[in-house]
Amino acid sequence: MKFYQHCVENGLPTIPVICVVAKSPGPTVEGVEWVCTLDHWRTVMRDAPTELFIKPIDGTYGEGAFVVSKDGTAVEFDGCSGSVDDLFAHLKNRLVHERGWLVQPRMRSHPSLDGIVSPHGLATVRAVTHICKGKAELLIADLKITVGDSVVDNFSKGKSGNLLAGISVESGSLGTAWGSARRDWPDMMSYQRHPETDRMIEGYRLTFWNELTALALRAQESLPQLLTLGWDIAATRDGVMLVETNTTYDVSILQIAHQRGLKDELLNALK
Repeated sequence: MKFYQHCVENGLPTIPVICVVAKSPGPTVEGVEWVCTLDHWRTVMRDAPTELFIKPIDGTYGEGAFVVSKDGTAVEFDGCSGSVDDLFAHLKNRLVHERGWLVQPRMRSHPSLDGIVSPHGLATVRAVTHICKGKAELLIADLKITVGDSVVDNFSKGKSGNLLAGISVESGSLGTAWGSARRDWPDMMSYQRHPETDRMIEGYRLTFWNELTALALRAQESLPQLLTLGWDIAATRDGVMLVETNTTYDVSILQIAHQRGLKDELLNALK
């Protein structure tokens, strides 16, 4: 919630938060309701979109996240069918293991990515920025490519079935994608084309690259006390939006995407 609040306070576009489901109310954040009772939940859901994305408030690697589809009074969620009340009970029961649930509208990837990524999950760019002589710079980036029915774009060392493709920071063009041939063991192989759509990935230029780069730099400049950050940024049908940021970003996915070691390169840049 601190990240969302920072984005709101600094005018940085990010995915809206409809509410947080928790045992008790949390800190006040502009436009966010803390839902602790069934009656409050029913009120919030009355005006909620027909598609939602729900994830643990302090989750990592997309674990525990799921989508919700509403059709009248019928609700499909996390492999279950039921009502809005059943969904609330599902979330409350799992508060034994989770601190709270973030409820957001389900966002879809920008139409220009059709065929480059699966339509089920929101694909994001991992963009690494740093402050150099008081100015933000973009160091390296990759695209996390959704495959199959995955609703999250996390790579998870190849176990998710998703792919990674390096991005040229100068042009926004994609390199060859990489992913694991197996789910039980990282056996990396290259993919010039998306394995489902056969659309060419290598050489594809992201149409929104300039806008995304500008947002990453503006976001880094809003946190000058943190000298380097790894941003997850989505190009959605509603524009380019920040999804989250990481102070200890996963360098391994960048090394896989670009097929080179980055230790010396990053250390030199961050001196």
